[in-house]
Amino acid sequence: MNRTLACLCVGLLLVAPTGLAAEGEKPSPPVAAAEAVKVSLTSPAVAGTLKDALDQVSKLGKVRIVVDWESIHDTGVKDDVRVAVKAPKATVGQLLELVLTQAATKGHPLAYYTEDDAVIVTTQRRVLLRNRVPAASARADARAPARIGALPKVDFQAVPAKDVFRFLQAVSGANMHVNWKALEASGITQQTEVTLQLRNVTIERLLDLVTDEISQNRDKYARVYWVVDQGVVEISTGQALDTTLRTRTFDVADLLMVAPDFKGPRMDLNKAAVGTDNQNNNTSGGLFDTTNNTSNKNGDSEGTETTAELRNRARDSLIGILKQSIGEDMWQPQGKGAIVLHGKQLVISQTLLGWKLMERSLGGR
Repeated sequence: MNRTLACLCVGLLLVAPTGLAAEGEKPSPPVAAAEAVKVSLTSPAVAGTLKDALDQVSKLGKVRIVVDWESIHDTGVKDDVRVAVKAPKATVGQLLELVLTQAATKGHPLAYYTEDDAVIVTTQRRVLLRNRVPAASARADARAPARIGALPKVDFQAVPAKDVFRFLQAVSGANMHVNWKALEASGITQQTEVTLQLRNVTIERLLDLVTDEISQNRDKYARVYWVVDQGVVEISTGQALDTTLRTRTFDVADLLMVAPDFKGPRMDLNKAAVGTDNQNNNTSGGLFDTTNNTSNKNGDSEGTETTAELRNRARDSLIGILKQSIGEDMWQPQGKGAIVLHGKQLVISQTLLGWKLMERSLGGR
C-alpha cells in the first residue's frame, strides 16, 4: 500500500522553527514535547508532501519536529511523498503516527520519540537503537550519523526475563515499558528464563525472538508481543494490547483499479477456411465471429462483470485478505476492528494487537 521511492539527501531538517517573540516581550518557554504529543485535536487534517504534512502537524501541536531524513531516505521514502490524513479526533502523537504510517514503505515502519522540546521523527529501528548509535537531534551537526549495525553476539543462558528486558532497554536506549501485570496473568513472571545464542542480530529481531521464547505455545491472546506506540516500546500480552484502538488511513486507488473485459469479435480460423475452399457455402468467410458479441443496455458484454462489479469485487477481496490475515474474531461484530472504504481511502480501526498481527502476516515486522 505504501510507495517505494529512491533515497535522496543526507542530514537533518528542522521542519517548524519556533516563532519569534514580539519586540519587548519575553520569548515563550519551550513546550515539553512529551506533553505536546498528548494534546487532543478536534477534526485534525493534514495533506501534501511528507515534509508539508510534518510542518502542519508541528503547527497544530505547537511543537518542534526534527526529521532524521537520512535514516528515512534509507528506507526508500522521499520527503515529497504524498500523504493525506483526516481524523474526527486524535492527539498530536496519533496524528503524527497516521502520517508516518501512510508515508512508510513496506517492512520499514517510521516512528518518533520526544527529546526535551522536540519531537524526533525517524525510523522504528533508530528509535530502538538511538542510544547505542545516537540519532540526529536538534543539537547535532550536519555530519552523517554512524551506521547502525547488529549486535555482534547475544548469549542468554537461563537469564530471567526481567534482566533480558533491562539489557534490551540499555542497548537500545528506547522508552520501554513491560506490562508485568499482563504478563503474569498469562503465567509469565519476571523470573521466566530465556535461553538464546545469536550473532549479528538486530534489536527488532532480538525482541521478536525473546517474546516468542517466553510465549512458548500460548494462543495469540496469551502470548507476548512488542509494539511501538506513541514513541514507547510496549511489551505486553495480546489480551492487553487488544484493548487499545488505533485508526490508520491508506490510499488504495492502485489496488482498486480494474480493467473492464471488453469483448471483441472472436477469430475463427475454421470458418475462414470453409469460406475460402467452398464458395457455394453460405458463410461470411471472415476471420471474425460476431454472433455472440451482444451487449446489454449498460454497454457491458452479457455474461461479463460490469466495471462497478469488478471494482466491488476488488474491494471485497482486499478487505477479505486483511480480515483473514489476523482472523475474523478480531473484527466487528466479534472483535473491535473495523474497515471502511471512503472513495479511494481505506480507513482501518484495529487494536494494537490487530496491527501487530497484520504487520507480521503481511510481511512487516
